[in-house]
Amino acid sequence: MLLEVRDATPSDAEFAWALYGPFVKDNLFTGQSGRPPPNKWHDAQERAKFDQYYQTRRNYVVDIDGEKAGWMAVQEAERVLSIENAILTDAWRNKGVIEKFVSEMLPIWKQAGLIVEAPILDDTSMSAPLGGLLARLGFKKAHSDGMCTFYQA
Repeated sequence: MLLEVRDATPSDAEFAWALYGPFVKDNLFTGQSGRPPPNKWHDAQERAKFDQYYQTRRNYVVDIDGEKAGWMAVQEAERVLSIENAILTDAWRNKGVIEKFVSEMLPIWKQAGLIVEAPILDDTSMSAPLGGLLARLGFKKAHSDGMCTFYQA
């Protein structure tokens, strides 16, 4: 498996949306824990929000064996780099790809003097597995805002 991480380009936005849209719809529009109900999802509105989001974040694409396998968005503010989204295609989930990506990027970010954090949505099917992954990578629980638990390395 040849894994390559590259800066995303504007032409990668459609790929990123294809991962992000269903993820947000399935995990945020649940009607639980103060989240909006599923009937509040409107494709055009959410796509417009995503386009704005994509333009204001640093985006990466993970290519495996020459094929797009995942997308990650990070934001840096006041020496804190926040891994806001890391989503893989179905074919590459649960195969150690996110762990490999973060383990390769973490020393680079830390060498730049950044505190690296990763917010994980509370009460979703991925919360516990992602918390475990972050712990293996040296992240520790830092705080919670009621919707997310923030881990820092």
